[in-house]
Amino acid sequence: MILASLLLLGAAEVQAEDREGLEQRFVAAVRDAAVAEPFEVVRELKAINPYESGLVWRGRPGKSSLRMLAWVKEGEGVPLTVGETFVVEDPLVLTVVPELVVFCRTRGPRRERQRTLRLEQLLGLPPDAGKQRMVELWVPVEELFRRCLDPEVTDHECSLVTPRAGGRIAIDAQHSAELLALRRQNQPERITTSLGYTYDWGNPRSEVGLSEFVAQPGAQVEVHSVTPTLEYCLR
Repeated sequence: MILASLLLLGAAEVQAEDREGLEQRFVAAVRDAAVAEPFEVVRELKAINPYESGLVWRGRPGKSSLRMLAWVKEGEGVPLTVGETFVVEDPLVLTVVPELVVFCRTRGPRRERQRTLRLEQLLGLPPDAGKQRMVELWVPVEELFRRCLDPEVTDHECSLVTPRAGGRIAIDAQHSAELLALRRQNQPERITTSLGYTYDWGNPRSEVGLSEFVAQPGAQVEVHSVTPTLEYCLR
């Protein structure tokens, strides 16, 4: 994924761009992400296992529920009531708590009006995506997968090679086809890298965002907290 010169603008310049300029940068990022290259594989992804530091468990580490984060707007199928349990209807993209808070504290813009756009870029979302709430969820670990050819979540990288049938990881042809379709969408709701991380289209030095996971449809999930976007970044 080698980006056009549009994507080499600094973060401060990004904030000053008009709507058309931002959309052009997002489209360039979408095209770039359509092809995953071996040199883009990251071997420092967050792993979901009892030995990974910084994870927040409820119950026995590795065998219970993990606190995850979804950035949502009303009507997306995620309830905004603390303590409510619901069944995931569509694949729900998540990051691990507290990765986003750490980003806000160490690399996030100080100005509030820049913060939402910077988070959209970090998470591979289009400008003005309309997300309003940061919702922390308790998600059973067995319901999580990565949008990779090898969707397991217990290691630190995604392979570009489809695992052999009967091997340690078993996936079906439908998963591979859906992954390819997501990558090649011209105007996706979210950029898909197929490499286990969000595509950061606002960083001129690296497109690697946060470790990305998905809760599969049918997962029973509980709402832990609901926080307005700007307030969440001030934690």
